[in-house]
Amino acid sequence: MISRRILLLVVPSWTALISAVCLARLFNEPALTSADFALIFLTSVVAGIVMGDLENAIVGFALTLLASAVIIGFVLSLPSTIGLAGPLFDVVVGQEALGDVFKVFIPFGIVLLLGGAILGSSLAERFGLD
Repeated sequence: MISRRILLLVVPSWTALISAVCLARLFNEPALTSADFALIFLTSVVAGIVMGDLENAIVGFALTLLASAVIIGFVLSLPSTIGLAGPLFDVVVGQEALGDVFKVFIPFGIVLLLGGAILGSSLAERFGLD
């Protein structure tokens, strides 16, 4: 049974952590490092442990993936949105933001988010951490 209270607590914090890790790295370097991917995985494992059931972990994964992609894309395209990029670079900033979102989540981000959530929920069910 999907617990809405747990999802309302876990998904925003999981989304915020994933978005913060990705944005902090993308503002300084063009790609994520292995340490960033490790943080994403560990965050997903902890979120899976807190959610407990596999159903909650899968629904939370989908919501977190969607919300993180929207937040990262919005923040990276913000200069274009508020007019700071200039008329020549509006399209370029939008394309770069979309490309960075795909770089973050395909293929490693999705696999680590889902794998960590499944591992965390299985650990919670195995050891009775509900």
